[in-house]
Amino acid sequence: MTKLTINLVVYNGEKYIPYLLESLKNQTFKDFEMIVIDNASTDKTVELVESGLVNSGINYRLIKNSTNVGFSPGHNQAFREVKTPYFLLQNVDMYLMPDVLEKMINFLDAHPDTAAIAPRLMRWDFERVAAAFQVGSGLINAAREGFTSQIDAIGMKLFRNRRAVEWLTRQEWAKDGEDKEVKIIYEKKVQEVFGVSGAFPMYRKSLLDKVLLPGENLFDPTYHSYKEDLDLAYRLRNAGFVSYVLLDAVAYHDRTG
Repeated sequence: MTKLTINLVVYNGEKYIPYLLESLKNQTFKDFEMIVIDNASTDKTVELVESGLVNSGINYRLIKNSTNVGFSPGHNQAFREVKTPYFLLQNVDMYLMPDVLEKMINFLDAHPDTAAIAPRLMRWDFERVAAAFQVGSGLINAAREGFTSQIDAIGMKLFRNRRAVEWLTRQEWAKDGEDKEVKIIYEKKVQEVFGVSGAFPMYRKSLLDKVLLPGENLFDPTYHSYKEDLDLAYRLRNAGFVSYVLLDAVAYHDRTG
């Protein structure tokens, strides 16, 4: 039985698709399938997804929506198709280090009480990527041109007033950096967090099934996009489940919102 399903919900993501699929093709962990929900893209997204996945040999299902239903409803749609023990929510604007899926799967296998896991998300400067590709760099070399030392997110931090933020966004990931919180966790391999970012979370399906909303919805469908991951983090915490970020597993994210 396949162990992991990767759910990709996309709308007009043609500029990212070749890089994302290249990074997925190069993963050391291979036992996964993909469910792609296209939210009525008007560019070459569908064409690139189909050709890229066929050429990669990755098993996939493509569902084409007639309208842009949004991020949350799209992932609810994909979740209902998941039959594997683990599933991953994949943003299109990301590039993955080759061992990131393997490290996440190994952690979930070893910690059956864990509901959610995410890697250390680092900022990916896609303008530099596009410029490098235009002057003749291949996909992998161009992608690396956009790697930065700035943190995109290390999970969610919840304050006493219930305000939640993406923790350590835009801070330098450096042992001798200025931010005290970075210095404290820099040598760690894993960090417990209130919740994981919706950009690249992996979940244990058996535990997520216990916190679904009516209609077997993973996310509150009234959230079109943004903060649906925070709502889910609250539900997981209230149910007594834990979430972690693996600090030695890395993915790069071109955060535009």
